[in-house]
Amino acid sequence: MQGWTFFKNRRISIKSIVIFLFILVALITSSIAIGLQYYHSKQMAREQAKVEYQMLAESVSDAVTDVSDDAIATVKYLSHLGSILHSPSKDVIRSIFTNVLKDNPSFYSAFIGTDKNYAYIIINLDSMSDVRRKNNALKQDRWLIIERSADSDGMTQYDYFYDANFNLRKTIKRKNVFSPTLRSWYINAKRGSVFRTEPYLFLPEEVTGITYSTEVPSDKGKVVVGIDFTLSHFNKLLQENTVSDVSHNFLYLPSGELVASSEPSFRQLPLPKSKPLVLTEEEQKLIKNTPILRVSNKENWAPIDFTISGRPAGLIPDLLYMVGQSTGLEFDFFNGSGAQGLQQAYSSGGLDILTSVPNTPSNQGLGVFSKPLFKSPFVIAVSDSKHYQKLQDLMVNA
Repeated sequence: MQGWTFFKNRRISIKSIVIFLFILVALITSSIAIGLQYYHSKQMAREQAKVEYQMLAESVSDAVTDVSDDAIATVKYLSHLGSILHSPSKDVIRSIFTNVLKDNPSFYSAFIGTDKNYAYIIINLDSMSDVRRKNNALKQDRWLIIERSADSDGMTQYDYFYDANFNLRKTIKRKNVFSPTLRSWYINAKRGSVFRTEPYLFLPEEVTGITYSTEVPSDKGKVVVGIDFTLSHFNKLLQENTVSDVSHNFLYLPSGELVASSEPSFRQLPLPKSKPLVLTEEEQKLIKNTPILRVSNKENWAPIDFTISGRPAGLIPDLLYMVGQSTGLEFDFFNGSGAQGLQQAYSSGGLDILTSVPNTPSNQGLGVFSKPLFKSPFVIAVSDSKHYQKLQDLMVNA
């Protein structure tokens, strides 16, 4: 009762009520105004970001198109030099290729390959920041010329390191390199059109890139010329066209495969270090005398065996990397040819190991099977209206 009496006897003036209502209305009005301003500012920021990213996409698209157009035009130009490319003088080919690479500094290399498994490749050592490190070249080296050919011992490669004046500094001989005719750029090259590969791994430098190639008109067998791009060129392109310092840009193929990224630290997580195995003297001798083993690498069978921007990834490559750390064995991965191309390369002796092969009667003639590395049960996913119980049901309803 005392509380009630207190409020009953307390009077509130009209002036106080008016001031209170004014403050309340002002707060509500300002809150609405601030909310509307935030909403419109947010919409404007989104629209602005959308416009900037559209402009970025168009800019990158134009740049990629320009690169592609330059490569296609250059490859077509080289294909018209058929008689010159058949010249017995390598100096003529070298002069043509180096002039092309000088005029197009974004090109990684220019090459010619024949059906005799001969390849002549000139690499522009100024084309990317880490190309010298990848090829074990020195700062004074300007050109790397690679010759690959087949001899009685298999494929042999010679690496010639030249300075800007074509003074030879060093020559390296390599054995058991890949045959040029096994590459997709050779297999799919045709006269009158330019073939573009998917991203794959250039060997032995372990650089990922894309190749443009075409067949040269010739009566001396199949001759192919081409131009190589490294994916680092597209990484640099995305880095130079960022919207802000905190934005990250990625370039994908229509298939969903990552091609390039503006994030310089975009890398796969490092594998844990494997402990070296204790090997007998005989095992150590065997490993020492074993050449680099050439292994197939599929492009899109994640998470078992696939590629990221042309670089091997997945359970099988990781397992072989760890085997290499434990034993000292070395592996080179071959990709970019599709499943059929990989099996063909293995059957012709271009590969030492063919991975992800089911042990079925039809595959018994391929070679010696290892113990199973993994088990992958298959399932059939169908809509509710379908009732398949076995594989034969799919054949009946096909």
